[in-house]
Amino acid sequence: MRAELRKAAPETVYLFKLTIDGTPYLFGETGAPWGPDAVDPRMISPGTVIRGVALRQNAIEFGSVDVILDDSDMAMAALFHGPKRNKVRGSPGILYLGSRNVAPEDWYIRFAGRLDTAGLPGPKTWTVTLSPNDLPLQRDSLPKPTVSPGDWPSAAVEIQDAIVPLIYGKISSASGTNTGAVQLMNVDSAGFRYLVCAGWAVAVDKVYADGVPVSPSAYSVTRPVVNGRLYTLVDFVADPGSSVTIGADVRGYESVGDGTGTLITDPGDVIKHGLANFIYNDYRSGPWLPDSSAPIDAASFARAKAFFSARGYQVSKCVKTKVRGQDFVNEILASNEAKACWTAAGNIALKVEDFTSFEYETVFVIPEDEVQDFVLPYPTGDLVDEINAEYGLVPATGTYSQKLTVKDFVTGETAPDSIQLPASPAFIL
Repeated sequence: MRAELRKAAPETVYLFKLTIDGTPYLFGETGAPWGPDAVDPRMISPGTVIRGVALRQNAIEFGSVDVILDDSDMAMAALFHGPKRNKVRGSPGILYLGSRNVAPEDWYIRFAGRLDTAGLPGPKTWTVTLSPNDLPLQRDSLPKPTVSPGDWPSAAVEIQDAIVPLIYGKISSASGTNTGAVQLMNVDSAGFRYLVCAGWAVAVDKVYADGVPVSPSAYSVTRPVVNGRLYTLVDFVADPGSSVTIGADVRGYESVGDGTGTLITDPGDVIKHGLANFIYNDYRSGPWLPDSSAPIDAASFARAKAFFSARGYQVSKCVKTKVRGQDFVNEILASNEAKACWTAAGNIALKVEDFTSFEYETVFVIPEDEVQDFVLPYPTGDLVDEINAEYGLVPATGTYSQKLTVKDFVTGETAPDSIQLPASPAFIL
C-alpha cells in the first residue's frame, strides 16, 4: 500500500467492510472508480478519525467514526431492519484505505471496531457509527466471581454474593500497621476456610487474627477448584472464632497460573493480564488466558515494559468491589504516568511519557511576516508549585500508608495540588 501511495497518481479509495451475522458487505466511495463487482459504491463519506492521548489525563482514550452511506435504493434499510436486525449492533466493521492494485490484506486499516449505532441523518441516507471493541471496558466487568451459595453453602448469609477479590503484586502491612493488609472472608464456616482471592495467589506471607500474627502451624494455604473455578484459601486447623477478623499479607498473581511463574508487578503486565483474564474473559482455572484473547497491541506494551523495568515501576492492586474495566486500567495508568489509546487496527496501545528525554528548542526561526506582534504565551492557570502524593493503599482499611510532598520554592506562589496513586506498591521497603 505504501508503494501505491508513492505513485504520482495513486488509485486509492476508502472502503468500508461490515460483517453482519457472518455475511460480509463491502462498500466503496460513491463515484470512485473500482473494478470488482463485489464493492457496493454507496459510501458518501468515510468520516473523520481522531486518534491520540490527552497530555494532562491518564485515562484510556475512546473514539468513534461516522461512515455515511447512500440508500437511494433502500437496500440499507432492508439490511438494518430486515431478518438480521437483531444482529446488526455489535457487528465488526473495518474502514480501509484500499486500492485495486493492492491485495486486500495489505490495505491500510483506518479504523477497526464494532457497529455501535446506525441512524438516518436525512432521507435515504444512513450514518453508521463505528466504535472500538470497548463494551467490556465501559461496563462493570470485574471481578466476575462472587461468593455464591452453590460454591460455598456454609458461608455466612452476610457475605453471600460478595465479590471475590483479585490481587496483583505484593500487598503487605509489614513495617506498617503489621496487622494484615487484606481482609479475608470466611466462606466455609464448617471447614474454617477463609477466601484470599480468585485464581492462584503465589504466596500468603503472614496471617493475622484481630491484628495479631497467627502461627503458621495454625493454618495452611490451599488452592482448590470449586465448581470449575480456582481459589486461594487459608484453611485453619481450628475455628478462630466467628467474631475474629482475619487478615493477611499477600503476594498475588504470577505469570503462569499454577505458582511456578514470577510475580506480576509490571504496570503493563498487570493491565494486559486483567484485560485478557478478567475484563474481556472470565478466567476460571488452569493456565492464564493468552494476551491474544483481548484486544492488546503487543508491540506498544513491550516498549512500555522496557521503560517501566528500567525504572523499577511496580504495581500493587486488590480489586474487591465491582468496577468498570476502564477504571481498573485508568488507576494503573494514573499511578504510573502512562496513557492508553486505541490503534487503527482496534487494539489497546500503552503509551509512556519519558520525562527524562524532553528536548526544548532554544532557537526560534520566525518568518518575516510574523516578526511584528509575535508573543510566546506562558499560561499560568495550571501552575502547580507543590504536589502532595498519597501512595501505598492498604485494601483492608482503604487508606494510604505513605505520603510524599514535592515543592518548587522558586515560583514564589502558592498553588498546591494533590494526587492519589491507587495502584502504587502497597508495601514498605
